[in-house]
Amino acid sequence: MITITSAEARSLRLALQTGETITLPRLLSLISDPTRFRIIKALTLHPRLCVTDLAHLLFLTAPTISHHLRILKDADVVVCERDGQTQCYEIAPTEAARLLRKLVI
Repeated sequence: MITITSAEARSLRLALQTGETITLPRLLSLISDPTRFRIIKALTLHPRLCVTDLAHLLFLTAPTISHHLRILKDADVVVCERDGQTQCYEIAPTEAARLLRKLVI
């Protein structure tokens, strides 16, 4: 038995579709990967790091770090700033990034 009207159902569907662009399960999947977790933790502890800094800190290659940063950037968790040929990353000023920051500390 359905307890809401068709109008209420349409309104709820719209609210569910236009909510946060990134969901809690998506956020948790981002930090379920150990490398991404460590990248977010490093960026939380030091506000701005470049790919080579992260590669050195995490004992990984620059292409591996870049791959994971791209995933985080696509999820609006980090932002990139180019300084000449160097790409530096920091935690994005988004709600999703704020939540992740709290989860990794």
